[in-house]
Amino acid sequence: GAGRTTEAMTYPHDTETTYLDWDFVDVWSEDVAGLNAGYPRLLDPNERNLIYTASVGGMISGPAIQVVLVGQDGDPVEAVPDDGAAFDQWSDGRTDNPRTDTDITTNLTITAHFKSVSLVPIDWYDEHDITRGEGETWADVDQRYDSDKRMTLLQQFIADLDPTDSNSVFHVFAIEPGPPRVIHFEPGSTGRVYSLQFTDDLIDGVWTNVPGTPTRFGVGGEDALSDTNQPPAGPFHRVIVELP
Repeated sequence: GAGRTTEAMTYPHDTETTYLDWDFVDVWSEDVAGLNAGYPRLLDPNERNLIYTASVGGMISGPAIQVVLVGQDGDPVEAVPDDGAAFDQWSDGRTDNPRTDTDITTNLTITAHFKSVSLVPIDWYDEHDITRGEGETWADVDQRYDSDKRMTLLQQFIADLDPTDSNSVFHVFAIEPGPPRVIHFEPGSTGRVYSLQFTDDLIDGVWTNVPGTPTRFGVGGEDALSDTNQPPAGPFHRVIVELP
């Protein structure tokens, strides 16, 4: 190295750091415990690194970098969400928060993931370069309105749309009068569930699931739901899309 202490290092290690290409998982350890005057040191054969990071939407509270002896327990860490967000899960699938890793046998690198209070993964916002504005919480971002699509960002996530593409919209593109009456729509996402509903009155009527048409996952791309009743259950139909 070039004499940088742990405090002066960049982490994660990127193109600007002295320690580019050094293995800080299995070989080296940042000297967070002050065992080597603050400089990176080689892991002993019976030591393991525990590294905890946070994705967009929150932070880690507690010792985010730990060096633990094999067979010993780490210290607890907690994923703390931003305003309007909630903890979702750790990258290894665990949902306990705070978490403590016990009986350590291997190096661990774990990331905390977050969701909005309306269940939109903050990573989804990050993938589409959507950030909080000044004074906004993630709950405010959920309700950000697209006047062209006439949908909020939350509604676009539920419909599995691309919020950066003005042509990415959920729509019915064909109706076969039947019987059976077939409602063609897109997108029919494999990660969403769809129901066909009917009513007799668009103003005061109650929307009800069509008898005999089960709620199901989408098939991907163009999709269709059918009212097989004879005559059809009602004169008016709509497609409902929901999270599983």
